[in-house]
Amino acid sequence: MARGKKRKGSKSPQNGVSNFDAKKNKNHNLQKNVSRSASLMSLPSSNGSVKSSNKPMVNEEQSIGVRIKPIFVQGNLVTVRNIISNIVLKIKPTLKCAGKAVQINCSNSADKNTIITKLRSQQIQFHTFTEIVEKKQIIVLKGFYSDSIENIKDILNQAGLTVSSIRAIVKNDDSAIYAIQFAQSISLKSLNHNHRVIDSVVVRWEPLDRSKKRPTQCYRCQQFGHASVNCGYQVRCVKCLESHEPGACKRTSREGTAKCVNCDGDHAANYKGCQAFKKYQEKLEANAKPKKKGTSSRFSAQTRINAIRDQVSDDDFPQLNMSDNPRPTLFNNSSSRPSYSVVTKKDNPLFAKFEEAFAIWNAHSIGNKICELTSFIDNHHLDIVLVSETWTNDNSKIHISNFAQYRINRDHGGVLILIRSNISHKFHSSISLSYAEAISICVCSFTSSVIYCSPSATRKQTLDFFVKVSSLPGPHLIGGDFNAKHTAWNNVNSDNKGKDIFKLFSSKSFSFHAPDDFTHISYHGTQSCLDFGISRHIYGISQFKVVNELSSDHLPILFDIACADSTNSNDFNFCFSKINWKKVFRIVSNECTKISYSLIENKDIDLCVRKIELLVKAVIDSSVPKIKKRCSNYVYSAEISFLISQRNNFRNKYKRSLLPHYRSCYYQLNRLIKKLTSQHKLSLFREKISEINRKDGSFIPNL
Repeated sequence: MARGKKRKGSKSPQNGVSNFDAKKNKNHNLQKNVSRSASLMSLPSSNGSVKSSNKPMVNEEQSIGVRIKPIFVQGNLVTVRNIISNIVLKIKPTLKCAGKAVQINCSNSADKNTIITKLRSQQIQFHTFTEIVEKKQIIVLKGFYSDSIENIKDILNQAGLTVSSIRAIVKNDDSAIYAIQFAQSISLKSLNHNHRVIDSVVVRWEPLDRSKKRPTQCYRCQQFGHASVNCGYQVRCVKCLESHEPGACKRTSREGTAKCVNCDGDHAANYKGCQAFKKYQEKLEANAKPKKKGTSSRFSAQTRINAIRDQVSDDDFPQLNMSDNPRPTLFNNSSSRPSYSVVTKKDNPLFAKFEEAFAIWNAHSIGNKICELTSFIDNHHLDIVLVSETWTNDNSKIHISNFAQYRINRDHGGVLILIRSNISHKFHSSISLSYAEAISICVCSFTSSVIYCSPSATRKQTLDFFVKVSSLPGPHLIGGDFNAKHTAWNNVNSDNKGKDIFKLFSSKSFSFHAPDDFTHISYHGTQSCLDFGISRHIYGISQFKVVNELSSDHLPILFDIACADSTNSNDFNFCFSKINWKKVFRIVSNECTKISYSLIENKDIDLCVRKIELLVKAVIDSSVPKIKKRCSNYVYSAEISFLISQRNNFRNKYKRSLLPHYRSCYYQLNRLIKKLTSQHKLSLFREKISEINRKDGSFIPNL
């Protein structure tokens, strides 16, 4: 094969090879190079003799980066060296003074086992640690019924699971929680995928929470820092100062005083208030390695959260500062275009063109995220928001000031369009199926649609749905969660649904708009781009940008569209509850006789519809009283914004790891945010009340 040519079928890391495969290939090549270098050490020379290198042979465990745990022997360096010199080993270990003990560092596990056997035979005091490959993995089983340990072990063995030991953490009459010790090869992912049902019972597998783990204490010698399995010291009693096996102590009752072998105190050796235990715990905390700079630490975040909680009170709350985040205008000196908001609707009415700020977001249940979405809209000055997977029903209440809404309700689905009330628009059409939905409005000079297609929909159902969506004529913008993958919208691979969607919309002159970053993170940590936009005959669409905000497993997308000015100059709303029905009846009876109902061609239908629209508008303008619009300018403080970001981080961590600690932190922060928000709003209201002057008539004394 010629030099410089690529082998057929090979892939570079940039062309579809994942990080896991690249790392696997790297380890394989490393072992391959080690074996090749080892074989080159003994190549025959031209005269037939074998060439030997001065460099030592590379050990297999050293080549893959395995570090053997050391052995700590009580004694001086000379004595330990003489003992080691009399043992036949593959590679001589290194010795190092470690306080009152000598540390033995072995190169392989076989030499370590040989040294341990020799030390035990000569009754030399030592201790060591369990190797990583020999450690048993402990996984928590939840949702299973309560039974004896032997029966639970037999049931798991029948399910094809090899169990080392089982311990009941919580045991009730109906259910129990078990800590099960498996072999290292069994992973939590495989258990949740292949063993969700045990003995006809749906169970949950979770990792063992080790956040509250205490320092290790040996049950043999009662010292700290190692386990009894790896202990070679003299046996010491936990209740007295004598040296005998467990269960042979003469003190069989609580009469008398216990003695500690570690501090000689009047308590048992496993007492957590022991002075020796406290000193060892302080030593561990002092030697703990700090987090690297730049990495996220939940402890530092928790420290800031506690500081904010301590400083908050009803009377002393951080004041609102509106100058930190000024609203951008067209008169900025910067030559670059402002991002996601151009205020020309009120500030600059002389401009005939402006840019609408759009957002696409999969809410994954919008019920408890209204306040967060409102703040997101205000911060980015959005005009139109396309929301998918709202999980709403007919009783759901969604209210955002100065925004009109169009939605389709469905459990585990649903779509929503939010558009500013001062933008001229009208409803166009909707599609509602059992597995997908879409709703469209006419805004500016094009049609805007939001769609959601369930991942459980079949390939044929998905194609039929998008055929209906793409049948709308004229300029069209489609955004939402497609639940399909294709390289055209920046996915690594393409699935069958993505290929069908790409082929369909490409044949109808649609363009695909997708961000450079991923928009969705699955529970397994897989990153993909499922949310994007499709447009036809629409020009002036900016680059799609993903922002790490809002609480969902999907990230929102921001972009702009340059279009003609279509805002309404009316700065009021209509109060339909106080409509004058007599005036409505009089106007309708007089104007209906002027409408021609000779519907022969399509243009006659359009003309009739246009006349009816003008009639309805005239009726509303003349018979419905107008009320001034109320606008909400509430902005979160810096402290509350920080808490919201930390809450979102804990929510994402829980989705990836399913640890209950992250879930409890999320709920605690959510309650704290609600409390601080209400206190902040109350403090702002008190400020406004205090600014009212009673002398100038702005405040009614008898109120």
